[in-house]
Amino acid sequence: MSGASDLLAHLRPCPVEVAFDNRLYVIPALDAVEWVVLIDGPHPDLYEIFPTKAGQEAIEHVEDAMWDGRITTEEVAKVALEAIGAAADRKWWIAMNVLAAAKASWDIVHVNGAVGMSLAGWIDEIWSKIMAHIDPKKRAAWISDVERPPKGWGSEIDFDEEEQAFLNAMKAVMK
Repeated sequence: MSGASDLLAHLRPCPVEVAFDNRLYVIPALDAVEWVVLIDGPHPDLYEIFPTKAGQEAIEHVEDAMWDGRITTEEVAKVALEAIGAAADRKWWIAMNVLAAAKASWDIVHVNGAVGMSLAGWIDEIWSKIMAHIDPKKRAAWISDVERPPKGWGSEIDFDEEEQAFLNAMKAVMK
């Protein structure tokens, strides 16, 4: 799975490459509105994201692989979720949680410039708005909730990052 995991992903919509069954497919660049149409609601149509948005060849490949029993619908859904993450330039569940928070507090957040923006850039704006309005005492807990992976989606631990975070925390306490 790859997207423009850099500044470009936040500045304009970018195509998203997805790997499926040892092949690469490309989901064309979609703006934030197009992504929200695909992922909004309690049960997004992940099949519409992948393979449908990747084109007819991807659809046929997925359907053949499913027919042959080489792949399950859950595995295809995981590819679509990773595509959401690539477009958002963050883990898919973080993107979905930030969007859900924005939807729940639209009267405060109301970031309306999604047309023509990348999903990553639009979520950045939403994040900034939320951070500007959230009670500072609740900020860390909210971030922890948003970033917590759903059950079955454990993330690998970066021990170097964990060690650095621990050392930074110790320095802050020792001052």
